[in-house]
Amino acid sequence: MRSRNALRPFGLNRTMELPVPFIGWFYALGCGVVVAIGTAIFGFLYASGRLKVRYDQYSVWNDVLLLALWLIGLIGGIGVIETREWSRWVLELFCWALVALTLLSSGTRIYQLLKMGDQVPMRDFVVATISVICMAVPIVVFCAATVITLRSSAAANTLAG
Repeated sequence: MRSRNALRPFGLNRTMELPVPFIGWFYALGCGVVVAIGTAIFGFLYASGRLKVRYDQYSVWNDVLLLALWLIGLIGGIGVIETREWSRWVLELFCWALVALTLLSSGTRIYQLLKMGDQVPMRDFVVATISVICMAVPIVVFCAATVITLRSSAAANTLAG
């Protein structure tokens, strides 16, 4: 007979808790990559002279605040790796903000298609809806598992400083 632990992939237990070190490394590396790519894009646009053109038509605050959000995730991930107590709250803030932005972005995409009405073929609407679901659901579920883990007594003990 197989043990119950053998049926739990990736270290997930019944309450959706993830291993605390995995959370730290996942968010530190993931957010670090996003911050590096975002910074590289800023640098590329500046070097090519297109940064001013972009922000004549688009608010710079959108990109700056998105980069700040990903920096919060990076700091939270590093804090979890270093077992800092404050990292629980920083990473939870990042997760809640990411969930909110994901749902708002997904809802906006579907709303724009609905607003266009008959101009959008049903096939395009279905494909867009499926793609939104395929992107939003994993992000929301993973962030929920992270928040549940960070609020657990095991995480509190691990990240007690």
